Amino acid sequence: KRAEERRLELERRHHQARKLETVGVLAAGIAHSFNNLLGVVAGGLDLSLMQMPDAEPLRHPLEQALQASVRARDLTGNLLSYAGKGLYAPKTFDLNELLRAKAFLFRSAISRSAELSVTPGPGPLLIHADPAGVEQIALNLILNASEAYGPQPGAITLSTGLLRCEQGCLASSRTEEKPSPGNYACLEVVDEGCGMNAETSERLFDPFFSTKFMGRGLGMAAVKGIVQSHGGAIFVETAPGRGTTVRVLLPSQP
Repeated sequence: KRAEERRLELERRHHQARKLETVGVLAAGIAHSFNNLLGVVAGGLDLSLMQMPDAEPLRHPLEQALQASVRARDLTGNLLSYAGKGLYAPKTFDLNELLRAKAFLFRSAISRSAELSVTPGPGPLLIHADPAGVEQIALNLILNASEAYGPQPGAITLSTGLLRCEQGCLASSRTEEKPSPGNYACLEVVDEGCGMNAETSERLFDPFFSTKFMGRGLGMAAVKGIVQSHGGAIFVETAPGRGTTVRVLLPSQP
């Protein structure tokens, strides 16, 4: 009976992995083609604005169109991150220093009713990764935590630390490919918001899944794509009414 249950679980995981791989290939193809079109649109708008007098009445709508094209480019970037096709430029840097430098950006991105506490661990925490990708991970996790409070005030904590993880611990990672045992830099975001039931938590990283009426459902999918591309792991602890804790592990450097 245990062998049959194991077989069914492996089949389920294989089916889920194939489904996500198919969606990823489709998303990457669309994103690349759409980015090429956006480049033409944004370039033409930018050139027009450079040659247009400040007093021209059409200047404002053209500036809005340019801003919209930039936001659309960011959206396709999320698609590429989910598909694992993002353009990364990895380098060795201090994760704690990055988070300190971006704390103001993180606070300005969330609801005014939410209070963000950034508490990096002691000493440098070196990782070899793409800084922009890591920044996107932290920002998307913080935004998700902020939205868990809705219009109500609440506290969000962003912290880091160094963990030694064995295979048994890493086996519960939400990534398809489980990383190898070793030392990992941990980036943790905690909120005390509405939390999630088991069904919502299970779909948290699915592309285009969102509990918000106007949500795109790509932020957390992008987080998963970036983490997988860096050989990391993701863990989620949540329950309705008890908030959510998301831990992202990235391989640390000695």
